[in-house]
This record gives sequence, C-alpha cells and structure tokens, in this order.
Amino acid sequence: MNPIRLPFNTAAILALMAFTLFQVQPLLANGDGWTDCDSICYVTSYDPVNDTVACLDELDAYACAALTVVDTCTMSQYLSAQVLGNGADSVTTCVATTAQGIGPDGALRMYGISLSGLVASDYFIETEVGLTLTQYKNDIAILEGEVAAEGNPDQRFEVFIVYENRVDGTDWGGGFKHAMGCTPPTDSWSIYTMKPDQSHLLGKGSLAGSLLRVTHTPSSQYFGFQVGEGANDHNCAYGAGGWFSWEGSVCGTELAGAMGDVIVDLECATDFDPCNARSKAYFSAYVEDCGVWQHEFDIVRHDTAPVISGVPADVVQDCALPLRSRRASAPATTVPSPASRPSCLKERSKWTPRMDTAGPMSSDGPPRMPVAMCPKPFAMSTPRTTSHPRWWATRSWSWNATSGPGAMSRRWPT
Repeated sequence: MNPIRLPFNTAAILALMAFTLFQVQPLLANGDGWTDCDSICYVTSYDPVNDTVACLDELDAYACAALTVVDTCTMSQYLSAQVLGNGADSVTTCVATTAQGIGPDGALRMYGISLSGLVASDYFIETEVGLTLTQYKNDIAILEGEVAAEGNPDQRFEVFIVYENRVDGTDWGGGFKHAMGCTPPTDSWSIYTMKPDQSHLLGKGSLAGSLLRVTHTPSSQYFGFQVGEGANDHNCAYGAGGWFSWEGSVCGTELAGAMGDVIVDLECATDFDPCNARSKAYFSAYVEDCGVWQHEFDIVRHDTAPVISGVPADVVQDCALPLRSRRASAPATTVPSPASRPSCLKERSKWTPRMDTAGPMSSDGPPRMPVAMCPKPFAMSTPRTTSHPRWWATRSWSWNATSGPGAMSRRWPT
C-alpha cells in the first residue's frame, strides 16, 4: 500500500498546529533594540510543566526529554540546553555576598566593561534580590540572582551561571587560587567547571535588552570554580570564586571581555527531606539577534497514600460489669488439656524442689513452672481483656529427708 503524501503546505500547517499547542513565555531579552523579536511566533515541542514521581529512586533517575523552541514565523528551530539539579539527596543552599578583601570589592566583576561608557563600573554588588549558590548531589551547582553596577543601582544584570563536573580538591588535576596569607584546606574544596550553553547575564533596569554569554576561563580549565574555606581568592572566609569571559550585547552594542570574576562569601545550609524531595529542571535556548528563552520546572516526590482494607470493626464492652461477669460473658474458649502439649509439658517436667528453712520442703503445693517456658501460651480473651491460663502439671514423686531429726517422706498425688 502506497503511503499518503501530503502537499508541502498541508504538512507545514499540521506541524504548525502541533507546535502551537505549547505557546512559550515571552523571550526574556526582547525590546529595547531587539526589533527582530516577536515572542508570539515562538512555541515549544512540549509543555515543560511541573512533574511528580512516587519514590526517591524515580526522582534520582529522572531525565528530561529534549526540548525544541520553534519560530513559527520563520520555521527556525532552536534546541534548548538543559540541566537538572537532582534533589534525591541532600541539597546545599548558600547565600552569596560580596567578599571583602584588599582593593575594590564586587560579587561579580567584568574588567573593562566600564570603558564602553555604557556601564558605570566593572564591579557589581548583589541587589535586594540577592545571590544564591545551590549545590546538588549530581555534581551541579547554580549561581543565580541579581547584581547592580557599583555607583548606578539601576544598571542591573540577572545572573544565571551553571557549574558542572564537581570533583574534590584531592582529585582536581589543575591549580588552586587563594588570597595571600591564607592556608586553605584545598583537599576539601569542591571544584567545578562552567556549563557555557546555559550561563548568561541578562540585562535589567536601564540595561534591559542586554545579554552577555559567559564561559569558563581559562579555556584550559587549569583553574576551576572553587567552593570552600578560603576559596574565593579574596579572603580566608568560606566562599566561592572563579574566572569567566563574557561576550554579547549591552544596550545594542556588541561587547566582549576576556576576564570576569565571581568573588563571594558563602553562608550555607544543607537540607534533605525525603518525603518532600524535589529536583529542578532548567532550560535555556538562545535566539540569535533576539535573546534567551529561559524556563524551569520542579519534579516533586509525591507518595500516594496506602489504602487499608479488612480492618475489624470496633467492639464496645460494658465496663460496668465486674471482672468475673465480664469473663463469664465472654465466648467460650476450648482450652486443650496438658496432654495435648507434650513438648511443652516435657520442658515443664524439669523441676527442682524448693527448700524452706522451716522444714525440708515447702508445703504450698508442687512447684509452678513459668508460663514463659511454653513457646506458644494459650490465650482466652474478651474484647479488651486477655488472660493467659497457667498450667499445673503433676507427677508422682517421693522425697526422703534424712538430714533432719528424723526421716520424712512426702508424696504428691498424680
């Protein structure tokens, strides 16, 4: 049977209908000179929405499908980069602040950008939005938040930098950077490299419409992004630091710089709640001459409550009755005779007569064996009342005493 072949325009319409089911959010860097952007044209290949899993193993193994952003006006396609912060184990969240040290200070530095005349300073300080570094168990760390140029708080950048491939300092094959006078424990540091296809600075305030892509520096990766005590290369406190290069457009002007720096102190807390564990997926698609489409969603562990069936109904007992009446009103229970428990009686026959100081033998009857010696005690029960019968087993035996003033013999009946 020959397949049905649709005319080109019909196939294009059907493809367009499929993509338009998932309209994307407006591109983050449009307007202010980005005249080629029309976010109405952009759709995604599927709807990236929050998801749930039932257990930690599923959360740990979760993977996102590839996501494509399509310009339906030009039919251009952009494959988005993605990264997953795995929350199936402990997650360390750090508040990042500008590290104080010798010379000028800034949480983020882009040396030479002020020479363009477009930005007031090379040094950027965290705004009231703040900066956060989050470290995940799958060797991913994400620095995000907002900084503003020193001297002009309206010149702001939204920071989104992804670090990957974490190793301990003992396993790092490159070098370490630290401030003079510090002797940091580099073996305990965490070292990362930057993920360039998802790291950027997005203009805000008077820098709206600006977009700078950032990449790891040096390109040899001899130095990494360092996290630990004395790791910010500016003081001896617990912090983080690493170099980057930057390139893009600021207020419609193309700029680039070979040297940038993250230099922050960190105040961290590690947390893990297995019942409410969550991972976070991030997507980034960079559209030439337009901006970046940035999206994120959560994957949350959500257990389904168990369904319990066959629960016995409650029974109400009249507690006003005396204990004897309550027992008498209980259903009759057939108790096996001792003969039906030979193995238990056999154990109980290993008795040792008791001696009294007043005479050669106690006169209060044959010795009683503990119920605990029977591996499965019998039980007669009424609702909320349980009794364990104690068995008396007798045997015929004699005992002669010759140590007293006269011999004595005593025999218990069988």
